[in-house]
Amino acid sequence: ALDILRQNIRQPIKHELSDRYKGIVRIYKPPIVGQKYLVFADPSDGKEDPHAIVVTNLTGEEQACSHGMTPADMCAQIYDELIRLYNNAFNCFELNTRAGGIFSMKLEELKTTNIAPFIKSNGDIERNGKKGWWSSKPLWNKIIWNFEEAVRTLQITVYTKEALDEFNNFIVPEGEDPQKVRGAHDDFIDAWARVWFLRRYVPSTSVAKAFSFKYRES
Repeated sequence: ALDILRQNIRQPIKHELSDRYKGIVRIYKPPIVGQKYLVFADPSDGKEDPHAIVVTNLTGEEQACSHGMTPADMCAQIYDELIRLYNNAFNCFELNTRAGGIFSMKLEELKTTNIAPFIKSNGDIERNGKKGWWSSKPLWNKIIWNFEEAVRTLQITVYTKEALDEFNNFIVPEGEDPQKVRGAHDDFIDAWARVWFLRRYVPSTSVAKAFSFKYRES
């Protein structure tokens, strides 16, 4: 399946966000008016691990991403701009780490909108005004196996080579949980698996109404 997904690898298009952030941001498809999008971020403080932000449409096709060694506040700035670019996309972010806390505070300052309600470690939504995603090991295993199915059945479309490289370096040793190989990164794994799972929390939209009207034949 990964070999098949690699056939989709492409170069990003030219975009002002890519120019401004010197290639950290990659735009593959510009937003379409009326289309709905999802964004998830695995933030970082830029010291040991890179951040990963993934933008998809509701069918799992990658639209854009951001990946690089940047401070958490800059990562939040990029995240906010991608959300606004992609039609105020429904979004969420990893809150477990220190970088996640800094990231969250920066989003409050930026007044980032359409963030999913706080998602607890059991996967339930808690509508207490808090934002972000707090994951436990059982929930992560549920998320990653849900994503494994998406990869195996080719439900997603990935354009970023580095993301697929990470997928290749993710293994399941006998008797152990899914994990990255020694020395590898899993930032794209985290962002992709969660943005795919985030579809479960997208608010339902109102039913479209059809209106009839009288007309005069001319």
